Amino acid sequence: MNCVVAESSLVASPKRIEEGLNESTTRAPVDMSYNDDLVARLICDNQDLWKRMLNNPFCKKMKRASKDDQAFSEGFERYMIQDFHYSLKLITFETARACKALDSAEFDVSLKRIKGKTDYASVLLNTCVSQSPSGLGVEMSTVLGACESDALKSYTDFQISTAYSNDWVVSLVAMVPCIQSYFQIAMDLRDSSAHKDTAWYNLWVLENAKYESSILKQRSFFMENSDRWKDQYEKANEIFRKSCQGEIDFWEAVLNSGA
Repeated sequence: MNCVVAESSLVASPKRIEEGLNESTTRAPVDMSYNDDLVARLICDNQDLWKRMLNNPFCKKMKRASKDDQAFSEGFERYMIQDFHYSLKLITFETARACKALDSAEFDVSLKRIKGKTDYASVLLNTCVSQSPSGLGVEMSTVLGACESDALKSYTDFQISTAYSNDWVVSLVAMVPCIQSYFQIAMDLRDSSAHKDTAWYNLWVLENAKYESSILKQRSFFMENSDRWKDQYEKANEIFRKSCQGEIDFWEAVLNSGA
């Protein structure tokens, strides 16, 4: 889920983040010691699920598969179609968060995020239906008519219910596993993929590796709004764990759908 492209509406990271980050910590923000860095705390406290997410079998196959691997090519196509349907649910997620805004500034941010998610869905659809090398060449009717996997439905239902039932700030924790893990996975695959002439390398790895600024902005958002979550860390941790599991289940469902 290349959702990081939709995070550009978040505020810029404060100077103390810029000073404290280097290449290793931006890829794996688990060494940060700031008490108000929610993302770092969540990753540190949940290494079991974090590591499972980063080392999921689908992405391990992505690292090794060649463009002649027909089975994986079909699997990647299924993934991208499901990812498109995920992007549609993110519009609902952000709409639900908008209902929890406390003032016009927060509501305006939500409107920008809704627009970003809508634009992103259009980009994903175009990637699915465009011909190679800019896309996968799938029929439009196939993409639009595909059914969500049970894993995707469960994951997005949880995210949307989280947006409706939690604070505007806390609910965004449901997106942390997606944003933070996809960049790290992509950076690893960018450097270590056995084949760099595949559709997944060009359409997923290189795309997701572009958005380092987005993971920093997400961390900055929670740091600047620490007063909204510090008394709700237990709830934030619960949301993070369930969202990590949702990502793990999503990857597994795509991998097993072609078995």
